[in-house]
Amino acid sequence: MSEKEKKVNFKEYLNLIIPILFLLIILIGVLVYQRYQPVKIEDKVPGATSELIQLAKMELENKFHDKKFQIGFNSSEDEYNKFLENEYDIMFSYSISDNKDVESYLVASDAVGIIVHESNIVNDLSDDKLRAILNGEIKNWKDLGWEDIPIKIYLPNSIILSKFPGESVLEKKDSRMTLLSEEEIVLKISTQKEGIGFVDYINARNSGVKFLGYNGMRPNDKNVGELQYPLIIKIFVYVKRGNLPDVIKYLTGEDFREQIRASGLITLPKE
Repeated sequence: MSEKEKKVNFKEYLNLIIPILFLLIILIGVLVYQRYQPVKIEDKVPGATSELIQLAKMELENKFHDKKFQIGFNSSEDEYNKFLENEYDIMFSYSISDNKDVESYLVASDAVGIIVHESNIVNDLSDDKLRAILNGEIKNWKDLGWEDIPIKIYLPNSIILSKFPGESVLEKKDSRMTLLSEEEIVLKISTQKEGIGFVDYINARNSGVKFLGYNGMRPNDKNVGELQYPLIIKIFVYVKRGNLPDVIKYLTGEDFREQIRASGLITLPKE
């Protein structure tokens, strides 16, 4: 074979192999994207819970390389039914499942935090006082020993509303009550003296607002992690009974708890 023929054959080889390599690169990119794309979580799920779910997906897919996990959150009956119909391998929830075919494991905690402007001298609310504020029996901060300022109530439009103290009174919302995102509530409370707000503790704990105590206890990482704070939110993970034992062992074990702590979230005490 002449040198000229060799050059022609080499060019033909390159013309053949380059498109194949290009397609392989695209395919690998698609597979990597599908494997590591974040879990799509509804906006109404508090940020700390959403971060926990994203962390679980990343850690599980790093540990179990041969499996891509579909993870959901129990935000509605429709979402729960998707889990029962096997659209999700794992589901996170704020409550234990009462379905005999579903196993529930407690993996982390959060809390409903009650926040006010940092200049507010009120430090604690009893259950009765809080309900009186929500019911409209207490409408001014002067009735709690502070300034003559009408109370404005900022409620979260997130799922933590289901863990709210005195949930039934929320059906009687009046002009003092406003539903906002938790980020908007923190902004309102940090700039307006009249407000009282209710938010996800973890996301708001370093935001410059004042947390009130509730029934004598102000939330902190220790009492939230030890499930002592009265307005605790327990975060469970669901699997179908008998499924994924290695996954559950990891999610309830100390290695995953260390990852939770390293991410700034709150997990349960060491066993």
